[in-house]
Amino acid sequence: MTIPIRNIYYLFCYAWGCFPEGSQIDVSGEEAPDFQNLLAKTLVRGTNHLLRRGLDRQYVEVGEDTKYPHGRIEFSETVKRSLRRTGRVHCIVDELAPDLLHNQIIKTVIGRLKRVSTLEPELRRELGILHLQLEGISEIRISKSDFRRVQLYSNYAFYRFLLHLCELIFDSLLPLKGGTEYSFYNVMDDEDRMWRIFEKFVRNFYRYEQSDYRLGPRRIEWDVDTVSEQAKAILPAMENDIRLDRSGETILIDTKYYKDTLVSHHKRHILRPGHLYQIFTYVKNLARCFRPDHILRGMLLYPAAGQMIDSTMSVQGHPIRVFTLNLDQDWGGIHNDMLDLLSVNSSSV
Repeated sequence: MTIPIRNIYYLFCYAWGCFPEGSQIDVSGEEAPDFQNLLAKTLVRGTNHLLRRGLDRQYVEVGEDTKYPHGRIEFSETVKRSLRRTGRVHCIVDELAPDLLHNQIIKTVIGRLKRVSTLEPELRRELGILHLQLEGISEIRISKSDFRRVQLYSNYAFYRFLLHLCELIFDSLLPLKGGTEYSFYNVMDDEDRMWRIFEKFVRNFYRYEQSDYRLGPRRIEWDVDTVSEQAKAILPAMENDIRLDRSGETILIDTKYYKDTLVSHHKRHILRPGHLYQIFTYVKNLARCFRPDHILRGMLLYPAAGQMIDSTMSVQGHPIRVFTLNLDQDWGGIHNDMLDLLSVNSSSV
């Protein structure tokens, strides 16, 4: 599947819910040769933007031995270390410093990324300079939970974008033997992860880029008349990917991400049967919640993988559309295609 590097970047920005922040970094002027170099360029530009604006700082407690008492004197530490013999005391003072978890994560990821030998040499040099500029910030041993522990105020949206970027880079770095260098794992080859990214992109695109529909609940109840407690306990939960509601109309979108949209079956190329069964099950069970004149549409949405498909069928009175979104086009075309998908007139049975 061929997707321009900048479009991949925009997909991730929407999936993270950070498109306004990510669009502050211009990725259209020069083409990165691959995804790892794009991420490195974005991290360099984003961190430079952060440095120009000023790093987040908070008051932290700092201990020091001094002849001039100030702050809070730690008598136990002073006595324990016999500091009075030298005319000093141990004091704890509050100091405004940038050595905070979110800054530590950014510096640590920069330190690792600059050790990827396959990056462009100039990018590795820029990452090295940035690493030196983050003086006074500690490098830490990062775990996935650290990204969840970061607490930011609402006006630090750009930090949230950078931390999403750092988490993606962190997940993509594999230590080489010896631990002094890293290789880069191509997340684009991970169909399961890219499906989740594609799903979040579609959801957040419609959250931010249109106002005709509102995002509805994902859970769908089974259309059963009576059910015992035992049967209720073993019924699987039913959740669709994206539901869009407006007065008199609902659209259920199920997103998929495969290198090959169609599969071969008896010398024909067909939809994966499970996908059609799934979206029909969603539509049929949700239909009981609405009046007969309520428009309920289903949609299977794929990124284009070779063959372009735009086909609508009526299954027991419900239109179900199958569409492949061409990601190998200018972003403006993707934007327009996504909005056109919501129009009833853009598809025909």
